[in-house]
Amino acid sequence: MKIALFVEGFTEMLLVKNIVLYNYGAANVSFYLYKLRGGNKIPVRVTLREQHEATSGTPTHTFHIYDCGGLSTIRSMINHQRNSLHKNQFNKIIGIRDVHPEDKATIPLLRKQLPYRVPQKPIPTSFLLCIMETEAWFIAEEAHFQKISPKLTKQFILQSTGIDIDTVNVETFDCPSDKLNEIYSHAGETYDKTEASIQRTVNAIEIINLIEVLSHRIPGLKEILDEILI
Repeated sequence: MKIALFVEGFTEMLLVKNIVLYNYGAANVSFYLYKLRGGNKIPVRVTLREQHEATSGTPTHTFHIYDCGGLSTIRSMINHQRNSLHKNQFNKIIGIRDVHPEDKATIPLLRKQLPYRVPQKPIPTSFLLCIMETEAWFIAEEAHFQKISPKLTKQFILQSTGIDIDTVNVETFDCPSDKLNEIYSHAGETYDKTEASIQRTVNAIEIINLIEVLSHRIPGLKEILDEILI
């Protein structure tokens, strides 16, 4: 199985890498992380950032994960790479983007517009939404907080912010990345969109908790995992 994922940024690229490594194991999965930049009147630049070859020598799954540098470029980057992916016999293309900064009310329209006039042959192509941002899942993933700071226990977060990590519907936050930063700030830490900050948080996430527990609680997460983990 060969799957190409087009995501809007470094957060999603790193998270998907960690998910597929955990789920399939280093022996069985190969992945290639690419940075795509350009478009319109500027030639698209494709930069290989990282690669991993299945240690068994014969991968059961191969993933190409593309950081498109923004939510508005995902469709055009898919079109740019489609012929190459077809030549390399890919089975599926998936585009993943946040809803934010759009309003929640736009979700039905986004679901309709994103796949509009996108070819389904020779490679099926789907578009999925993180509601409202990928960082919503991080708020629900309680185990990672104390890796950021020992102060960030569930009780401390509840007392400091009023957020009950066990029960909160994280898809209701308009800007989850800001909310995550707010939680961190009570322990003197920060979350921002720099690669160092993203890497620290994503690598602290317990992937088993995302897959086995939180996917049953967060509909948008389950939808994405169901598409990736096949």
